[in-house]
Amino acid sequence: MRRPTSLLRYLLYAAACAFALTPIAWMFIGSVRPDPTVALSWDELTRFTLAHFEELFFRTDFPRLFANSLMVMALTVIVTLAMSVSGAYALSRFRFRGRAVLVVAFLLTQMIPSILLLVPLYVMLQAAGLLDSLFGLSLGYVAFSVPVAVWLMKGYFDAIPIALEEAARVDGASRLGAILHVIIPLSWPGIAATAIFVAITSWNEFLFAALFTSGTDSRTWPVGMQLFIGEFELKWGVLTAGGVLSTLPVLVFFVLIQRRLVDGLAGRGGGVVG
Repeated sequence: MRRPTSLLRYLLYAAACAFALTPIAWMFIGSVRPDPTVALSWDELTRFTLAHFEELFFRTDFPRLFANSLMVMALTVIVTLAMSVSGAYALSRFRFRGRAVLVVAFLLTQMIPSILLLVPLYVMLQAAGLLDSLFGLSLGYVAFSVPVAVWLMKGYFDAIPIALEEAARVDGASRLGAILHVIIPLSWPGIAATAIFVAITSWNEFLFAALFTSGTDSRTWPVGMQLFIGEFELKWGVLTAGGVLSTLPVLVFFVLIQRRLVDGLAGRGGGVVG
């Protein structure tokens, strides 16, 4: 009785993977086919070209747009983690009036559609002279990333026994030392998961980038992709080539931190006591 059940489960897993990977496979195939608009046949499968990637790199602003997106993603992740770790620690360890209301308020901010805050953020960035800049765009992303990041990190800090921190304090460590040498190493899974969430969100965001930037020097890659959609022509080959390359930064970022994520969950990261 177990064997048919296991087989059905594996078939469901395979179907889910196929459903998730088919668009990616189609995008990759389209990026190396001479003409992605032609119906797929065996002859087409045996023909491939790198002309779309060549056009993307040497005949478009892709390198600049790609670098802008990387810069915005890095700034957003660094600033968000710095603010969310300190904020989540304060909400987890300190008791003060209005703490519960503040925690709920962080969660409720995710119910506000981002489009409602476009005009206020635009006015604020314009007044600060940060409009049409990578740093200003990053601040817009940080404003929406910090509340959910604080909420995620607070859950990890709550799960860490306060006795471990108190033991470090008894051994002579300051509060900052206890945070750096005890709390942070034990919360690596939460930090890694939060970093992945923030990175993916900032890398794929389009609405803020389209409104807050207007030139190639500050545009990000999602906004730049629309430039490949002409009035009478749609460059599918260049679009799919760009789509393939745009998946690489998030994939590389995940590979770089996945060891911390796995080691932390398995109890092997940075001084975790099994």
